Amino acid sequence: MKRLRSRGERTTRRVSARSSIPTPTGPGGTEPDTLAVGWLDEHHEFTKGAFPEHLLKRVLALCFTPVNQTRGYHLSPFLLRDAHTAPSTTLGYLVEHGGRTRLLGSAEIRVPGAAHVRYAAPDLIFHYIKDCSYLPPREFVDALERMRHVD
Repeated sequence: MKRLRSRGERTTRRVSARSSIPTPTGPGGTEPDTLAVGWLDEHHEFTKGAFPEHLLKRVLALCFTPVNQTRGYHLSPFLLRDAHTAPSTTLGYLVEHGGRTRLLGSAEIRVPGAAHVRYAAPDLIFHYIKDCSYLPPREFVDALERMRHVD
């Protein structure tokens, strides 16, 4: 998986230090032409800004069709600092969409991009955008805009 980073995003275990090398992302092995977006932590600055509400709803809808589901949960380090910023539990970040609820922090989402590229993001990207004002790279935002409605 290749790496597409906003200023200050951290490199994670899913992304190699050399961003052009595909890396394992799950049981199936590698995902060629996939760029990682939104792997944040509290030790690195990240780009902040306004994010369109209609696209935030699209990100939320994508969280209800997760990929690379794990058996555990990654807790947001931003919620651990301030438990009053968003709904949370000890297991994940609770969201509701279309009458269904889901705990985020245990899977990824995919967004198809241009020229056979796709973007991989943790499902917690919804929380990072909504509560932390994370502004993903322009290419990711443009890909969300071009998506057929998943709402």
